[in-house]
Parts: sequence; structure tokens; C-alpha cells
Amino acid sequence: MPVGNYSLSARVVDRQSLAVNSTPVNVVVGRPGPEALFVIGTVSIPTLNASDTAIQTRLERAGFIVKVVQAPSSATADAGGKTLIVVSSTVASGDVAAKFCSVPIPVVNWEQAVQDDFSMTGNGGTDHATIAGQLELEIVNPSHPLAAGLSGFVTIVNDLDTFSWGLPGDAAIKIAQIPDDPTKFPLYACEAGAAMFNGFAAPARRVMLPMGDASFEMFTEEGLKRFDDAIEWAANLSSAPPKLAPLLRQGNNLILSWTGNGTLLEAIQITGPWTNAPNQANPQTLPIIGAARFYRLRQ
Repeated sequence: MPVGNYSLSARVVDRQSLAVNSTPVNVVVGRPGPEALFVIGTVSIPTLNASDTAIQTRLERAGFIVKVVQAPSSATADAGGKTLIVVSSTVASGDVAAKFCSVPIPVVNWEQAVQDDFSMTGNGGTDHATIAGQLELEIVNPSHPLAAGLSGFVTIVNDLDTFSWGLPGDAAIKIAQIPDDPTKFPLYACEAGAAMFNGFAAPARRVMLPMGDASFEMFTEEGLKRFDDAIEWAANLSSAPPKLAPLLRQGNNLILSWTGNGTLLEAIQITGPWTNAPNQANPQTLPIIGAARFYRLRQ
């Protein structure tokens, strides 16, 4: 079986066709990474569009086991055992509504119309919407990890795009606004326990991203970094021990990636000697060369 978490049960049927199921038993195979629930809809049903496909791959390379669920059939119970919930803008807001509002699991979202369902903004057209013809963000909180030390205007897409935005409450962490418009925040976050709308307290971290249905395909390196930082901050991966993700094969190459912060070591024998790998990029592409090579992470 592939590395992962499984639930097994037995089903018994007698000659009268009466059946009963046993109590499920949870089984862990190998050392699986954290699990992410990826909620998709509309243009990604039944086949993920190019942007959502790339996002799933990015999450997997970050070490997540990704469960994709279609928004119309999604349920609160789908969040069970997950480390992160990711909501695509391809969903119809009514198909998500408040299903995941109260779950104590971090959420990264870029569907503007579910911000009020998550109590991240108020209701009404003045509190959340989309805006077309955008290339840049204006960083207004350079000290936060989601800004990665950047300030001022940052180009995140390589062609004019439509961004989602919201107007969160005072307790929200406002990272970036639409250039020269302090009433529209396409990138903001809420810390666990922060006061939100309708007297609601955030049950876990929440992040809003400046994306539309096809934005991921147009992201610049800075745009991709904003996405990666949002995932890392929301799921609090930076404080977790570094962990190698399962290797992915692409043609004659292997894709090596890991979660957390650590130094990649390599050796030609399992017993060493171990040295720092010359390439510390995460992820990185390794050619299949027909000779053994071993990797590990040092925290």
C-alpha cells in the first residue's frame, strides 16, 4: 500500500442478505506527511483545471497528502484528521458555505464569496469582491512572515489578472492591499483566537490569498512565494521538525522535497560520511543516474 492513513473495516453478509460492518480500525502505512483537504468546484469538476492541478502538485511537493473533494458533496466531516483545508476560487460559495467555519484546522482560501461564511469579513458587496486588471500587491505589513520582508509594490502575476479581496476586521493581520486602496485587502490573515465578525473567534489560523481561478498558472516567483508562505504559516510548518516527503517521479528524474526547516545531507552509503548537499533548493530535481545516493535532513 502507498504511504498514508487508512481506515479498514470488515463486512459480514449472511444467507438472508443481512449485513453488518465492524468498527473501523485506523492503520498507518509508513510515515505519511500531513494531510490537506483541497476543496474544488465548478470548472474543476470532474477534472481539475490547470491551476488547481498545479496547486495539488505544489502541496504534494511540500509534503502533504492531498485529498481532493468536490464542493457540492463536501461535508464538515471531511476535515477530520487533516492538517490544513485549502479552498479554491473554483467553488460556488453556496457549496461551501459555513461547513468548515468552526473546525479547529487552519484554512487557506481564495474564494472571495465565502469570506463572510468563515466570518472573516462582513456581508455585502462592500466587504468582499473581486477586482480585475491587477498585476501587483502593495505590502503594508513587511514585518509579518507572509510578507517575507518585502515592502511596497510587488508583482505577483505575469499578466493582468482578477484578484479576490476582502475587508477584514481590526483584529485581522493585513499584509497587502490593492495598490493605493486601503479598503481592499487581497492578502490578510487571522491568528487562532482572533476576534472575527459576528462575535466569532478564529478556531485556527485563516489566510486569504489574492487569486482567481487561473492565477496560479500566471504567478511570478514572488506570487509562488506568497502561496508557499501562506501554506507554511497557516499550517505552522516552520515550527515542525523537517521531514522528507515521498519521492515523486517525473520521467527520468525524481522530485525531492520536504516540510519544515532543515539542512539536506547526502551520502553514497547509508552509513555515511554525510555532507551538506550542494543543492539546498526545496523542491529539487534529481536525475536517475543508476547509482545509490542517500538523503536525510538535519534540524
